[in-house]
Amino acid sequence: MYCPFCGSECREGAKFCTNCGSKLEEAKIPEPVTPGPMQGDSSSGNASSKRNTTTRKRPRFSQAVICARCGQEFYTRTPETRCPECESIIRDKEMSVEGYLKYLQENNLKRTGLHNEQFHDELIAHRERILESHKYEPITEGELCDASVEYRNMSMDQAVQIVKRARRMTYMKSVTCVVGPSFFMSGLYEGSIVDGNDIFAVGLSWAKHVGTSQWNADKDFLQCLLLSNDRYMPAVEFYLAFQGERFHRYNAEDFKYAQDLFSEECRNLTYPVQALDSLQKQIAADGQMRGDMDIEFAENQIAKAMSHLVISAEDPIGDKTDIPDATYEALRKSGYMTQQEVFNILFSGSEQKRRFWERADATWLAIFQKMQSSQES
Repeated sequence: MYCPFCGSECREGAKFCTNCGSKLEEAKIPEPVTPGPMQGDSSSGNASSKRNTTTRKRPRFSQAVICARCGQEFYTRTPETRCPECESIIRDKEMSVEGYLKYLQENNLKRTGLHNEQFHDELIAHRERILESHKYEPITEGELCDASVEYRNMSMDQAVQIVKRARRMTYMKSVTCVVGPSFFMSGLYEGSIVDGNDIFAVGLSWAKHVGTSQWNADKDFLQCLLLSNDRYMPAVEFYLAFQGERFHRYNAEDFKYAQDLFSEECRNLTYPVQALDSLQKQIAADGQMRGDMDIEFAENQIAKAMSHLVISAEDPIGDKTDIPDATYEALRKSGYMTQQEVFNILFSGSEQKRRFWERADATWLAIFQKMQSSQES
């Protein structure tokens, strides 16, 4: 059934319209009386009663309006300029870039036009462009399933190529961040993304525990601050979590792992990946930035990051490991998968299949490490 006042669809038996709040019982339109068959009419009374002679009337107290977005006519009792369908589309777009809008407001980077649909389209296009630019020889979930079934008919070289393509389409979930192939998506700002090629500085610092909770008792958190030339997200802050008893020593091995990670994924660094306080001193000594960023803004971002170096037992950081909806939808739309999803497809099944794909994975990693060594030399 439809509301006679605003034209919105309502569930059968509803007493009030969920869109405009009008009472539907009072708005029932009396059904017109179907006239009986005329004298000489050969059609039976049953056939006549099956005809739908009810005509839809214009809802009471409403006016016909042309939607300013799609040009379709709709009825409304309020001074609306867009139809309900267009309002829903615009609302969905704004929700998908809500993290960008929050970030821009918090950092005073854009004060007007935040709720403009064209600006939302601009942000969505920017995000999609980054995700698409890092898809080298992409592979679909269907192709992985086929390879998992047909592995007996594949050579090791073919299997290595499958693993290579799959690894380039996977992302890693960290604390408050998604780390993809040369891109980073902040979990604190839903749906936002930074291209690794735009990042020019990375500062790292161990976060300190004050008390322990069930979630963080056996973890160490390495805070990461990324400074970039991206005008929508010039600074990104998140944590890398190292789990296990041997990691609970803030050791140099983990720090070196993070340095190698960012050096590999961020190819246009103008500062070396270093400790956060060292980066702060180097910028102050230079007196200017080696990137498209105001030095005052950079100093403020570093100071803010340094104020987040203490994690208490009550800190809700453990809840930030889940990927926000808008971020997850953007990744899935572009075909990216988690490493666990890829392994579940390729490795699940017989022991023979698991060994085959483990060998292919180890072969690819050896090739990749050899390529890295040759580039460094």
